[in-house]
Formats: sequence, structure tokens, C-alpha cells
Amino acid sequence: MIWSRLSRDERQAYSATYDYLSRMNVASYYDMTDAGVVSSDQKFKEEVTYADARGNIKTLKRNGLYLTGSAWTVGQIDNLTYTTTSGTNKLASVIETAPTASKSLGFSAGAGGTGYEYDANGNLKKDTYKGITAIAYNYLNLPDKISVTNVASTNEVLQENLYTPFGLELGYA
Repeated sequence: MIWSRLSRDERQAYSATYDYLSRMNVASYYDMTDAGVVSSDQKFKEEVTYADARGNIKTLKRNGLYLTGSAWTVGQIDNLTYTTTSGTNKLASVIETAPTASKSLGFSAGAGGTGYEYDANGNLKKDTYKGITAIAYNYLNLPDKISVTNVASTNEVLQENLYTPFGLELGYA
């Protein structure tokens, strides 16, 4: 895929490779000059490996730009390892091992945590990484109430979602 912006002289491009199940393995970003010269600095590169045929992700590595002092640097912003509950598609935990200088720009574990919890229907009940302490669902399995603990002040915030009887979201209170 190639595109250009009016404010830039260079064209930009992404190329991707896929496995036999049409899942993306690698996506690479390139800058291209009018002369056809292509950069190879791997800005915004993504690499994905899969744990199983169901499409559960095993690892995700992402590059990006981040500021070091007064200069922009290209480097790894995510090096994630995903763990799923055996025999399911339920994400159990995510481990981030990107370099300290750049990992704050990628996946954020928030205040830390141990992972995710689900109800009997497979709905997410807790996300300890983001401080979500409880999610209640209505009769249509749509999120009804979300409780979040603000780590900075230890206050609990409650969001209530409003739906029509047909499941259309009206907003939240």
C-alpha cells in the first residue's frame, strides 16, 4: 500500500506478509523518495506470532518513534507476550519486555496487575492492568456498569451505560 501527503515530499508505504491462514505476520513501513529510493529504518514495523490455529496471539513486537532528549529515535515500543487460558480464547495475561526508554509509548500495564477475569459467558469482568475492578452486564450481555479504581487517588469511578430494549447504546451516565 502506497500513499502520499501534500505536506511531505516523500511517499509512504506499508508492506505485509501473511501466513497460510491469512493472518498478518510482519508489517513494515517505508518512506519512498520520488526517485524510488526506499528507506529501511523499520519505523512502525510490527511482527506477530500466533499460539494456535484459533488466532490467539503469542507475541507482538512493534517499533515506533519516541523522543530521547531533543531527538526522535526509532526503536521497539512493544515486546509483548500473551498468555491465554488453556483450551479457550480468553486472554489471561500480557508481559511487556520492551526497553524501558520506549515501552511507555506502547502497551501500558497501568499500575501493574495479574491479568484478566471473565464471567461464564466469556465477558470480561476485570482488567487488573487498567484498574477495572468490575464490569456488570445486562440481559443482552452488553456492559451495564463499569467500575474503575483511579490509582492516583484510590477513588472508584462508576460508569453506567444506557441501552434501548433492542441493544442500541444511548450513552452513559
